[in-house]
Amino acid sequence: HLQAPGEVVFKSIEADVAPEIATPPLEPLRPDPLISPDGRFDRDDDWTFATLSDVQFTAVSQELTKVAIASLARIRRDRPDLVVLNGDIVDTGSAADIALARQTLEAGGCDLVAVDETPPAPTPGTVPCYYVPGNHESYLANGSQGTLDAWIAEFGRPYRTFDHKGTRFILLNSAIGTLRSSGFDQLPMLEQVLQDARRNRDV
Repeated sequence: HLQAPGEVVFKSIEADVAPEIATPPLEPLRPDPLISPDGRFDRDDDWTFATLSDVQFTAVSQELTKVAIASLARIRRDRPDLVVLNGDIVDTGSAADIALARQTLEAGGCDLVAVDETPPAPTPGTVPCYYVPGNHESYLANGSQGTLDAWIAEFGRPYRTFDHKGTRFILLNSAIGTLRSSGFDQLPMLEQVLQDARRNRDV
């Protein structure tokens, strides 16, 4: 290039750009049966559920149990059909923490549904609760990886599926980090219930 006071002259400029490609036509929009355009549903299909996780109280320091109880009280005021407890309710998987989990959840109005049990109907003071463990339910007191032994002894199998008013819930255990390492036997269950949902017109 040439440079003089106040101006720069380039002999040539080349640019490498991506080649143009034809954009395929978009398919026309169509209604999705899972999505409500205005947030309303048929009265028969209108129901709610709530989730709660990561309270992380311990038997040694029980102050956060008040948070769990208050949270469940607020949830019950909205009258959901059920609550899914998504794990990390306690900070460790010790037997004392797990026992405190049951005591605290029931004090908050949780009617804990056992695996394969028919859930009770909500009442003004209770709501059916489905508890699936998180990673903290398997931790030792020093924060290292432990097992779900105490949780299983108290609450049963750490994975399940259930249907509620046409919706299939699948609660899986990934407490050890992956579905495979946390419990390989839940993977065939997952495959089976998904295949069944494709065929089952009630789901």
